Amino acid sequence: MFAQTLIHNITSFDWVGRWTGSVGEGDKVCYLAIIHNTNEAKLGELADVYRTLIQKTDLAAIDREAKITVSTGTAMARVNDSPELLLQRAKETE
Repeated sequence: MFAQTLIHNITSFDWVGRWTGSVGEGDKVCYLAIIHNTNEAKLGELADVYRTLIQKTDLAAIDREAKITVSTGTAMARVNDSPELLLQRAKETE
């Protein structure tokens, strides 16, 4: 449900998917969004919008009690960034 919420609210130039790297801990589910044509200020605003959309997602289809928390981290790609370094910087902004 959360991935679909994100997918339906990004531009055709952007990408979102489930992240199974070392960012998640325990039973956390992580999603990674790659946003094109933006700057740091707009990236932060988009993160807030996406977090709000996810928090307001209707969970009526789940037949057990669900506890949902959402945190976001952002980072702008820099020349010579490795994926690991970029993810580390994003995690530091959570």
